[in-house]
Amino acid sequence: MCEENRPKQVGDPCVDDSYCDPQVATWDEDGNIINVYLQCDTEAGVCIEREPTVIEDWLGSCGLKVDQVPLGFSVVKADGCSGGLCIYSRPTELDCLAQGCTAPCDSDDDCPLGATCGDYRGVCVPGRTLDFDEIKCQ
Repeated sequence: MCEENRPKQVGDPCVDDSYCDPQVATWDEDGNIINVYLQCDTEAGVCIEREPTVIEDWLGSCGLKVDQVPLGFSVVKADGCSGGLCIYSRPTELDCLAQGCTAPCDSDDDCPLGATCGDYRGVCVPGRTLDFDEIKCQ
């Protein structure tokens, strides 16, 4: 792996924020996501921790109705969500639709705590720490 593609950590050298990318989430032994949020301290010349990314209505209801979406897990546009997107899971024909507001992302640090990017169509998706299937059906 090229050095510039190696996941960055606190203390890595930098001259601007781009030197602190990529910020890649990892998983602990219990399957929980450990997010990494970095920025460059240009005076010190090293990557330091920053506040986690916030999506205001993260996993809030998108306002979808069960008859509006096909079976499965997918992403749809959602004007009612601050990030403009909604992830949903409709596992059966039953009137059960788990849904949550999300946002587009380019890397894991674009997503809130407990979520990752890149595994599903460039949107933030909850991981095992925020098990989407456990979200109350709406």
